[in-house]
Amino acid sequence: MTTHTPTFEEIDAAFSKLDVAKHEAALQQFTAATVKTSPASVIGQVCPTYKAVRPFLVAASNLPFIPKKWRDGIKAFIAAVDVLCP
Repeated sequence: MTTHTPTFEEIDAAFSKLDVAKHEAALQQFTAATVKTSPASVIGQVCPTYKAVRPFLVAASNLPFIPKKWRDGIKAFIAAVDVLCP
């Protein structure tokens, strides 16, 4: 797990690279059946979005005013999805 807390500029740069409309359109095609029959395809579509949002999640997981259990949950989510989206 990373210990670097992204700066505003790093978070903004990650979001700036994200083509939201493209990713929303791709994600809307998926159903529970698609996930079961073609998980690699789903992961391939989800990972670019996750990678753009990840710096924000890391920053949020380090905010002291967010309850520790919430921060721990965000960190666990990051660790799990990092395995799926290397």
